[in-house]
Amino acid sequence: MIHVLLCTYNGERYLPAQLNSLLEQTGVEFQILIRDDGSSDKTPEILREYQTRHPDKVRIVPGRKHLGYPDCFWALLRESPKADAYAFCDQDDIWDREKLSHAQAALKEVPAGIPALWIHDYNVCDSSLRKKSVHTCPDLMALPPEKLLFYNQAEGFSMVLNEALRQILLGKSPEGKNLPHDELSIWTCAFHGRILQDHKILASYRRHEDTVTSTGSGTAGMIRSYLSKEISGPAFEEKCTRIALFADTDSAISPEERKTFLLLSGKSNATLLRLRRLFYPHRLKPTIGGETALRVLFLLH
Repeated sequence: MIHVLLCTYNGERYLPAQLNSLLEQTGVEFQILIRDDGSSDKTPEILREYQTRHPDKVRIVPGRKHLGYPDCFWALLRESPKADAYAFCDQDDIWDREKLSHAQAALKEVPAGIPALWIHDYNVCDSSLRKKSVHTCPDLMALPPEKLLFYNQAEGFSMVLNEALRQILLGKSPEGKNLPHDELSIWTCAFHGRILQDHKILASYRRHEDTVTSTGSGTAGMIRSYLSKEISGPAFEEKCTRIALFADTDSAISPEERKTFLLLSGKSNATLLRLRRLFYPHRLKPTIGGETALRVLFLLH
């Protein structure tokens, strides 16, 4: 059994198409668990309609208050009954009908008790599902750990995790700490278990003005996001705080890795350490432009 964990918020425009793609999954037993985060549009009505039509597949999990991102996902992961695997799901994408069956087949090969995270490739599309690019995730287990810190290698909807990884994630009590579910899943599994990667394109990632994150939104959108969130906003400082928190609390990180992570988090005011961070000798981002921007942020923060 795979539990699909779908969080919704004012998603009436694209939600039916996403739900239909979920209900078309083949070759696997699954249930869709949905937590609405206080929508004011027709989203709750749509959810009730689908639950009535598909009572064995669709279950609405009551939400007592607005949690926002990412805590809505952590609440749903915690409230979900035990299953073989858990698939994070956004409200506005389209899944290939064989996605969950591929995930199940891969995760079944992992011995019991070993944390595992399965990730697939996907099309990046505009709001009308016109394909703009293909996101191909690199081999994460082959990357130096520090290269996982400052670049989000995959979005949460492309991930399916097993019960062992779920237990570790929930054991970190991630609620209220601004810990994105996709980021923490990758970081944790890189140190505690196995990341399984499938280069089949198994979803269409819809990018539009209402989407929370900015990955794949085009050059102009990335520049606007960089200026508003990274330079003048809190995003970079929040990222560094998360890196320091992970380094301080995860038991699987070696002393040398912990030292490197804390250096890169920039939480020390010592001039020598800040210079070592600025001139860190290894690439941390996949592109020259991204690396240059990161070094500017190191200088400013």
